[in-house]
Amino acid sequence: MKFLKEENHKLRFLEKEEIIKLIQCATGLHKPLITVAVFTGVRRGELLGLKWRDLDFNQGLIHLLVTKNGKQREVPMNEQVRQALLSIRKHPKCPYVFVKRNGEPLKDVRRGFTAALKGAGIKDFRFHDLRHTFASQLAMSGVDLNTIRELLGHSDLKTTLIYAHLSKDHKLRAVKLLDTQIEMTSIPEQKTQDQIISATPEPAVCN
Repeated sequence: MKFLKEENHKLRFLEKEEIIKLIQCATGLHKPLITVAVFTGVRRGELLGLKWRDLDFNQGLIHLLVTKNGKQREVPMNEQVRQALLSIRKHPKCPYVFVKRNGEPLKDVRRGFTAALKGAGIKDFRFHDLRHTFASQLAMSGVDLNTIRELLGHSDLKTTLIYAHLSKDHKLRAVKLLDTQIEMTSIPEQKTQDQIISATPEPAVCN
């Protein structure tokens, strides 16, 4: 008997307080690594493959030349990302950004990431979920899905649609736009028959 695949993809992301705590509990190179992951949504492999030449601090851009789908893209830096990257000391013999003290590129993030999770009291969370956290926080802040798609590097909007339900008030904001377009106060109110009768002046009485 052939069983159908069960759809059990669980969207796991951190709340704002958890993000702060996780970064505070991270040590060494993992602190800027986690910070950049949270505030850019860049995949682990893309982060570990970053070289200093890929960073444009003047324009505030991260150039991703090697990506999962093979398409190059640019990711903007916010101030958190900028400061995190500037805090890393360049190794004189290695062009990569995330490098161990011996000059070898960082390849395994599990030990440092697990230690940060434990210190922050966060369970059932993977490094890839930092990418979900980035997208989820954007969605809940009202950023449109197409912009989120471009930042994540998704080829298809369908992949990004998993974050649509997180912005609980985006539909409310959409219909509220009509308040400014159609102001009911500018429409004259229709009077009832009773209001018309009561508003009719009584005939004057002549003495």
